Amino acid sequence: MGTEAGPIQIIGDSRQNYTQTYMVRVKKAVDSEEGNESKEGKSHRTRLGASRVLARKLVVAPPNAGANVTPLYNDANGVAISGAADLASLDSYTRQAIHALPSGEVVFAGPRDDGFYSDIPGVFDLLNIRILDNNGTLADGLGQDGNGVDGFKGFNVLSFGIQIPVANLPTSAFNSVFFGEQTGIGAYASVSRRAVRILRQDGTRRGAGRWIQVNRMGNPLFNEGFVALRDKDRYNRMSPTDDNDMFATYAENPELGFLLNFVHGTSIVETGRADLVNIFIPDVLRVVTTTSPVTLPGQTGFSRLGFIGADTTDGVSSGFPNGRRFGDDVVDIALTALVSGPTYSTITVVGDNVPSNDVAFPQVFPYSGTPHSGTNNSKDSN
Repeated sequence: MGTEAGPIQIIGDSRQNYTQTYMVRVKKAVDSEEGNESKEGKSHRTRLGASRVLARKLVVAPPNAGANVTPLYNDANGVAISGAADLASLDSYTRQAIHALPSGEVVFAGPRDDGFYSDIPGVFDLLNIRILDNNGTLADGLGQDGNGVDGFKGFNVLSFGIQIPVANLPTSAFNSVFFGEQTGIGAYASVSRRAVRILRQDGTRRGAGRWIQVNRMGNPLFNEGFVALRDKDRYNRMSPTDDNDMFATYAENPELGFLLNFVHGTSIVETGRADLVNIFIPDVLRVVTTTSPVTLPGQTGFSRLGFIGADTTDGVSSGFPNGRRFGDDVVDIALTALVSGPTYSTITVVGDNVPSNDVAFPQVFPYSGTPHSGTNNSKDSN
């Protein structure tokens, strides 16, 4: 607990009321089948095998409360400074929370800007016309006018960053969408919690029972934009090994295509979309690990549209659907694939009129933007 008043200068100093820490473990995941046979099939769950602790008591960066408490995040006006081009230019809170582990990994945990940018309010308003046209004409492109409403601007998220040497990854050959046979990995993230939460009379709490997966994410937008509402929770409880049997239909017969056609009179192919199955199933990010370093936002040659914007590295896209960089306009890329496939004889660039994030991304680890100040942020700005 803090013992004196004043701005925090060093993580964990006497002015910080609470300093959070964490540990990093590497675990061997083992897939197992649970439940009884039914029309839904068996559930493939990932149980945790042997684990090894890589580091303990690593400090978490503090939240950006504002200019008076965490001034080193902010400029003279109390606005968060982001977009550092090198490590020395990062704020000292972020630098202090970057930990190089003996095993070669570099890790970070702490609040960061929510780097996803999209007109989600317009999308969920039954595809409000503003996501495709907000200046009265479609002549300048479907959703490429700009001036969209970024539903994520000004918000922060708790971010976990892990930089892993390629030599530590179990790479294999796979068929990369649009780029043929490649070598790399398929990656996704999951969140689990204990089955039971116990509240004690003294105000403390603890978890009990086995760990239950409650969320997962591979490709951006698949669960949010393609999986039907009735199956979203089921999707979150399962692993990518289930996707071909249980969720491929949502890529092959995209409801989003039907809705766009219904609302806006477009002519998107709604069924038989094997191309989208190849992109989204199984729902893992396919990352080619044999290329040179890819371009980053703020660097020459970077395009938010990846290979659609001629941003390639060693013959493959520098960004999504080859991995996913901060700054990749995953909504525009996914919508472009939806509209241009299944033949892609003509590429029709489609988007939601939000062409960039509200803050600049650093070009160094942890790559996500500086967290917004609690007292001066961009939530209400135009």
